[in-house]
Amino acid sequence: RNLTTVLQAGSLALSMDVKSDNTISPTLGEESIKDGKISMISAMISVLVFMIGYYGIRNIGSRLAGVIACIALIINLLIIFSVLMHLQWDLTLPGIAGLLLTVGMSVDTNVIIFERIKEEMAEVIVVNNFYTSIEKGYQKAFVAILDANLTTLIIAIILFGIATDAVKGFGVTLAIGILSSMFTGVF
Repeated sequence: RNLTTVLQAGSLALSMDVKSDNTISPTLGEESIKDGKISMISAMISVLVFMIGYYGIRNIGSRLAGVIACIALIINLLIIFSVLMHLQWDLTLPGIAGLLLTVGMSVDTNVIIFERIKEEMAEVIVVNNFYTSIEKGYQKAFVAILDANLTTLIIAIILFGIATDAVKGFGVTLAIGILSSMFTGVF
């Protein structure tokens, strides 16, 4: 009605004919939340199965690395949800996308660390013992992990600073996820 009044108040005579009228019910938000939960749970299950399977295919001894990676991933998500709850930040669909990207980056962190440890363990007979292999593997992986996470954190901060509210949720979730991923991956 306001638009009709404004348009008709001009010098040109206009007539408004309503061609369609759409109403969106509150259940659309509930459906989006339900779909977001389903996508998050299915992504987590897929990633956990992949991590255990990826390391378990090589040999039974390395299956422990997959279990450790899964535990780190679950702790990572618990930290993210805890921080979001503490900040009283609403989890929107862009925020769920940020969580899924964080899951991917956490997997990447674990793969880099475990592959570096595996390279060091290949030399265990000649030079290193088991604990030295783990220490050197973490040291060599840390620079690559820090570089990837730091550049992503900078982008998340920029998104939070200049983006719309929906994208800010993505930036906040991603930033929290990156910091949490660094903590769980390294420690």
